[in-house]
Amino acid sequence: IRFLFVAALVTLAAAPGMLRLKLRTDGHALVSPTAPEVTADKAVRDRFGIRDQLVVLIQPRHLDGIFNAATLQLVRDLTAEFKQLPDVAPADVMSLATEPSFRVRPGTLIQQKLLESPLKTQSELDQLRKDLHRIELYDGTLVSADGRFTVILVGVPEAADRAQFYAKILQIITTKKTAADEIAVTGAPVAESLFGIQILEDLGVPKALLGAGARKAGEKSEWKTPASLHDLRVFVARHIGLVPLAALVMMLVLLVCFRNVLAALLPLPGVAATMLLVFGLMGWLGVPIYLTTAVMPVLLTVISVTNDIYLFSRYFNLLREKPGVDHLTLLQETFDRLARPVACTSLAAAAGFLSFGFSPLVPVRVFGLFTGVGALLGLFLSLTVVPALLVLINPAWLRPRHQQGENTAVAWLAAKFAVGGQAVVQRRWWVIGFSLAVLALTPFGLRRLVVQDSWTNGFDPESEFRRVTQRVNDNFFGMHLLFVCAEAPKTIRGEIAAASIYSPDIGLPAALVGEPTLIAGSPIKLSVAAPSEQASAVWQTHVEMVNDGGETVFARLARTGMATNFSSTLAKADRAKFEIAVRTHFQPELIRALGDFGAFIRERRQDAV
Repeated sequence: IRFLFVAALVTLAAAPGMLRLKLRTDGHALVSPTAPEVTADKAVRDRFGIRDQLVVLIQPRHLDGIFNAATLQLVRDLTAEFKQLPDVAPADVMSLATEPSFRVRPGTLIQQKLLESPLKTQSELDQLRKDLHRIELYDGTLVSADGRFTVILVGVPEAADRAQFYAKILQIITTKKTAADEIAVTGAPVAESLFGIQILEDLGVPKALLGAGARKAGEKSEWKTPASLHDLRVFVARHIGLVPLAALVMMLVLLVCFRNVLAALLPLPGVAATMLLVFGLMGWLGVPIYLTTAVMPVLLTVISVTNDIYLFSRYFNLLREKPGVDHLTLLQETFDRLARPVACTSLAAAAGFLSFGFSPLVPVRVFGLFTGVGALLGLFLSLTVVPALLVLINPAWLRPRHQQGENTAVAWLAAKFAVGGQAVVQRRWWVIGFSLAVLALTPFGLRRLVVQDSWTNGFDPESEFRRVTQRVNDNFFGMHLLFVCAEAPKTIRGEIAAASIYSPDIGLPAALVGEPTLIAGSPIKLSVAAPSEQASAVWQTHVEMVNDGGETVFARLARTGMATNFSSTLAKADRAKFEIAVRTHFQPELIRALGDFGAFIRERRQDAV
């Protein structure tokens, strides 16, 4: 009893760590942060301010598609609401309501937005249709080619909880939804949120613990009888959970094997303690739940129950064979005979899982290390908690009500396996030859293996997310983007006389500059060599204006980034070095090359969505 009390105390101490668990289901969590592709992707995102986007798809039921006053007003309202979300910058929201038109505001040179004022008359709607056709840029990005769909793109803040952010978007949509327009949400952040919610549901986490955001994102408002296999799977996941289901199946197997309800219930304390210890430890250590760790509970359940089946089978057989012997003696005999093989089995499994600790991917390491630790904890509990419980239980309660005979299903199955084993022994060379032939053929199947790395295909084809995503891919340029960054760096370096710098103006040799208009807006660095005992004086700024003076190009510099000792050091120097990073994308030949590359991509439409 004392040991069970200590075990329960340790388990309860670890359990609160589960409340500290966090989900990491985003794609960046599954790859190494130092991989070249990841660093290149981060550099592009940082340089251009790109964030993962939620795609809010609006499909009007109007005959004119999106070109009706109600739908366009809905776009305006949703865009304004999305911009008010915490940590969302105005530039993070893109829709027809944020994009410029051909016209300017009366009395100014400021361009009007396409939906700056409500469009109510048919002429205004027709004008918008013509403007979009002329601009052409928004076809496939914000408006479908046939004008039946439009989207609002919302960038997810980097520090935001994606499930909660998704739930806020759904909440705004719910308040604005009308019978005239169908609104749906998709995007990589949605996929990641749904994956996380489904993981928690599969684990059997009660809805009360999922949090308001997860409940709103993961549940449907009404209950309905499952009408398909997909609906049945969703019903099982949301109302039962895969881990409770696995435990239930294990209990049924034990009930069939031992024909005793108590024997079927005995492994549950050890399984529950293993789960609480492993996931509580992850919570206390700050280790999040990744997609790879979603299968851990089922694996740990199988490992723990398998150990118990070996021990129970031996102990129950001894109870039946030696009815007059004290059950403590039989229990000791059981563990003397089976403790070593059970330990070897679990240690081998733990070693296999722990070998994943050498993986360069953090989610794989976490899966291997904590599954291995869970296997060791399950073994420890099977060799300690289980015998402690069996000591306290009256052996009469563990005997089946009816004596097992040869007519039971388990006995019949065991007999058939015994006959099969004898046949294998008798025809062992045939069996070996057949096995080798099968093994020789199986490597050819490796060529047919496919790596399933698509977020979208991870969802059931009948799911709402999959249908909405397919609709976006069919009517727009696609939900997942491949970023192609074209860099044409060109740096102009040289020396000029210190007298050529008339802060904030500077005279540059025209022979070095080449095309003066290209350096307007470019960053420039001026450095003046100081005495050996001092550091060089540096002025880092950018070119505001340029004037071509023939042999000399005069540039006006912004009054920023000047070192405090720059002016004094410049006054004592004869020469100064300059370095200009030229904005070479403005070169006609480079623009033509980028245009040709864009045409090359468009010609291969069959390779994209």
